[in-house]
Amino acid sequence: MEKQFWKKQDNRIWIKVASFALAAVLLLLCVWPSPKKLQYDVVLMGDSVIGNKVAHKSIAVHEYIAEQTGLTVFNGAFGGSGMAKQTGESGAVCNSSWCMANLAQAICLDTWEGAKASMAYADHYKDTNRQAFSGYKERMEALSQIDFENVRVLIIEHGTNDYNSGVPIDNEEDPFDIGTFGGALRSALTLLQKHYPDLRIVLVTPAYCEVGTEEKYSSDTKDWGGGLLAKYVEKELEIAAQYGVEVIDAYHQSGLNADNVYDYTTDGLHPNADGIVLLGDLISNYLKGNVNEDK
Repeated sequence: MEKQFWKKQDNRIWIKVASFALAAVLLLLCVWPSPKKLQYDVVLMGDSVIGNKVAHKSIAVHEYIAEQTGLTVFNGAFGGSGMAKQTGESGAVCNSSWCMANLAQAICLDTWEGAKASMAYADHYKDTNRQAFSGYKERMEALSQIDFENVRVLIIEHGTNDYNSGVPIDNEEDPFDIGTFGGALRSALTLLQKHYPDLRIVLVTPAYCEVGTEEKYSSDTKDWGGGLLAKYVEKELEIAAQYGVEVIDAYHQSGLNADNVYDYTTDGLHPNADGIVLLGDLISNYLKGNVNEDK
């Protein structure tokens, strides 16, 4: 009888110890900081138009916006990327792994393996003839660590690379086809709104541009296979209205056109110092007029 008594006592002690240990673990889980700890007010995502510096050494768009608004701004843009995932010969790593449709999945579902693995491509071109890729590996790693629960505004600027790569604008049979501009945008917005319902999303449409290698072609007249740039903008405005997201319409509001495009760009596409101010002011003024002090 005495042995049974002490055996019962021992069991009660161990139960209490286990309960205490479990409570301690649960408490640690509640207070332990999340591994995603980088905090920003604004995250910019897009292509080289919004992401690159002039000659890669002067102020960039995100830095200009931070100066003008006092907000903390992260540059999560990757040159060569588009809204849609491209396939085939034109579907370079940067156009597929870094597309907005894939990065939205990575942000919402924490699936960063493919995007991070593709940074070997950026390292290769950084070391050869594409200095624009410098720092992309570190940028992708930082993007994966951002706490999007506390991001106030996500700005998405895409469309130019979709246009000049001839990406289809939409697929009537599959509205979520991420191989199309419209399907990729719908897919990204659906994921982001589901996983971060309080996140404020602002789209920036592509502005007028002239692209080409030996000869420059106007986005008003040159169809690269998917339609004129205006058609991509039209689709973006249509989807934005359907999803209730805000839009900064750079195509209609920036003032860029065939008469002045080389006053604001280095090559008909990428902004020079004046172009960074033009685009930066367009976004900064919108944020100052539409983003309140309180979250």
